Amino acid sequence: YMSSIQFNSLRFLVASPVLLLITFIMERSLRIERKDWLRLVAVGIVGTTMYQTMFMLSVKYTSATNASLLIAMSPIFTGILAVLHKQERFSMKVQIGSIVAFIGAAFVLLTGHTGGTTYEYAWLGNIIGLVAAIAWGWYPILAQPLITKYSA
Repeated sequence: YMSSIQFNSLRFLVASPVLLLITFIMERSLRIERKDWLRLVAVGIVGTTMYQTMFMLSVKYTSATNASLLIAMSPIFTGILAVLHKQERFSMKVQIGSIVAFIGAAFVLLTGHTGGTTYEYAWLGNIIGLVAAIAWGWYPILAQPLITKYSA
């Protein structure tokens, strides 16, 4: 028996070398400039390690519904962070859509709908899920310069 975090770790341990091999075959190189390594490590930590770990922990403490709803909010955080990083502008439609989505998610989370199951630490799972959503929203912002420069 494996915990969800152990299973995810094994999944990435197997997938990483396979994807590196595929990249090498397709690109004929795995060369990454020295100045980009720090960003690459940050992208890996935020977009894979932090996101996956926080999401798995959130499911442990709150309902799968709440955890999934929080992760579904990540585009809101991507938009906000893209504006803060000066990569995008926040149009009025996007602002209104984000506010409506946030209010809807907050309503579901704050009403405590858990499908009949009691979660003693649902508040903790919801906070951890929110951190996971922010990490997942931040991931493409951090990765954008690398995606532009290297093969995605």
